[in-house]
Amino acid sequence: MLSRIIALAIFLITTAAIHAEYYLIRVDLTRPLEKAAAAGPGAGVPMPPGGAFVPPPMPGGPGVRPMRPMTPPGVGSGEGGFSGGIIEKGEFTLNSRFVFTVVELNKRIAVAQTIFPWIIVDQNNKISQQGAPAAGQPNPAQPGGAPGAPPAVKDPQLKIGHWNRFDHPWNGKTMPLVTTDAPGAITGEYFVPNSSMQFVQIISDESVKGKAVALPSISKILADRTAALKDKKSANDVVDKVGRFALEHGMTKEFKDTMDLLIKESKSKSPILETYSKTKKAIEEKGAPEPAFAALSKSFVGFNQENSDHFEVIHDGIPNDPDVKLWVAQLEKNYTTFFMWFSLNGTQIEIPKTKLSVVITTKPDVYNEMHLALLGNKAKGQGFMLPREKLLVLCTKRLDPISEMLGLKMKEWTTKGYDFNQLLIGKISQGHPPAADHLDVAYSGALSVLNRALDQETVWNTIGNFGTLQLFYATKTLPANVVLPKWFSEGLAGVFETPHCSPWMSFGSANSYHLPLFRQIYKNKRTPVEFEAILSRLMTSSYAANLSPQAGQEQFATEAWALVYFLIKKKQTAFMAFCKDFEMSPKDVVLSPGVVFKSFSKHFLAADSADMKKAQTTFLLEWIDFIFTENLEGEKFFVDLRRIQSEMLKTQDLSVTEDPTENMILRLLLEGGVETGGVSGNTQPGGPGAIPPGIRPPGSK
Repeated sequence: MLSRIIALAIFLITTAAIHAEYYLIRVDLTRPLEKAAAAGPGAGVPMPPGGAFVPPPMPGGPGVRPMRPMTPPGVGSGEGGFSGGIIEKGEFTLNSRFVFTVVELNKRIAVAQTIFPWIIVDQNNKISQQGAPAAGQPNPAQPGGAPGAPPAVKDPQLKIGHWNRFDHPWNGKTMPLVTTDAPGAITGEYFVPNSSMQFVQIISDESVKGKAVALPSISKILADRTAALKDKKSANDVVDKVGRFALEHGMTKEFKDTMDLLIKESKSKSPILETYSKTKKAIEEKGAPEPAFAALSKSFVGFNQENSDHFEVIHDGIPNDPDVKLWVAQLEKNYTTFFMWFSLNGTQIEIPKTKLSVVITTKPDVYNEMHLALLGNKAKGQGFMLPREKLLVLCTKRLDPISEMLGLKMKEWTTKGYDFNQLLIGKISQGHPPAADHLDVAYSGALSVLNRALDQETVWNTIGNFGTLQLFYATKTLPANVVLPKWFSEGLAGVFETPHCSPWMSFGSANSYHLPLFRQIYKNKRTPVEFEAILSRLMTSSYAANLSPQAGQEQFATEAWALVYFLIKKKQTAFMAFCKDFEMSPKDVVLSPGVVFKSFSKHFLAADSADMKKAQTTFLLEWIDFIFTENLEGEKFFVDLRRIQSEMLKTQDLSVTEDPTENMILRLLLEGGVETGGVSGNTQPGGPGAIPPGIRPPGSK
């Protein structure tokens, strides 16, 4: 019976999804697409009509830097570059502004030279020679040679470029991209010539016969996990190894298909399948209208409504706005994942009877005004929660400086007649002016994929964070009138959000940002003493010594994630009881470390134990073992990527400074987040505001 279920489960995963591969898109926004020839007539480029040859900007000239040679796939940081050829060390400068994201591509096909001309490029991906396309196709970027096959290349510094296209996840194709590998070869890099736009294939942690291989798609990983269960006999094995994995990686359909197959084929009762059926039935029931929503919607004059099974949404987009629909669809997916995830872990959370209220704005200025009016400070993310009202507010536009710069660049192309929605569909004859040359088409098409991939990861990240927080409050798992400890709110966000530049959605699985960073910091410090110091800093909302404020805040968030992730994954019953205890905490004030640690000890450190020190040591050892044995798909890529992000921040100084006009008290009351220490008072053990017994204050010996 189980073997048949496994066979059916593998069949349900499409072949295209299994063979998809992941590419890191990277582009420096300060380097525009160069339209001038990259070499003189001596290199085979015909003389421009009616005048002398005009040389291109010299490398290093105003606004232009030469492309650094890419490291071959698999080369590590000690061999001149980062793994997978993502970027060279030292490539960042104070003037560069790089954008990174990850996209899933499949079904690579070659583009005929009658559509896009043959090209020869140098080591910097600049065109040295090129042919002419067929009539009626995009015009060449510069005067070209004859159509047909390219001439033989004898110069070792030059290579023939091959145009290729891919299917992308948004029901379209990429515009043509170039690779210098031979047709049909497994390649690691595609690019738009004469630009910094590159698609770099992500390399797996593993190799085959000493050669680097591509990171498999999440569908391929799921299929492999499914096939590995052929000798197992328990339905629980399928749920744990396949069902849970699919759910935690955004594969909701595959999760439901697997669970439904198990129920259909099962000949005996299974508690976990019964729990799934009960939760599924409850989720399928549509929520009733929220009485307060009608009054809320009237106060937003000119806003439209976009309702779903479990959400009532007002927004300022156009009617049936596709961007708004994308966010609402993810809210529903997050809703299902939340209740299913907890039920698989043995926790039944009661589903709300009424729909949840959401405000979505497509205008950053409107969002910033709402954030300032309701929370008293400047917006730093694309979402926030009002716990008492259980109201979620979202902005569909990215607010970070790099995204704003990307938006301005795309606006420049739009004013020239380029339509990024059409470009995303991938029809070569559509989405651009009739006179557009092939480099313009390729570059603008790559921008459309880059922007949509950034939108997707932002939706995953924001709703995984704030959408899940709304569910914690709506289900009364967390009380709305208690200010949560900083470590708890920071850690909880990290558990359910999808980190940026993640190839797949994640929910309650290992965080691809925090886990590699935590392991890097503590790889040589796996001792109870070190982890006791972490616990001390978290409970007292303190940063590690000898770190800058920004680095200290980042490390604090990582340590908070590591603790909350351990608690919610391995001690979920105690975790839920710990959440319940917040109801008895003082209202609307920052809780003292002593109050929090007393509850923490009660639920996690066996507070009634005769040997408290032994109980604490046991807890710390369990935590160490868990965090250093937890699996993360593609960890090697994420390690390199986070190192790149760190180097970029050092050179580009894109850190967000604190807003001196923040109304901290209002924010604490409304948002429930904490960025200050506990209430001032006695710091002796046992008194109000005390340091918890057994936890040393930071810096103490």
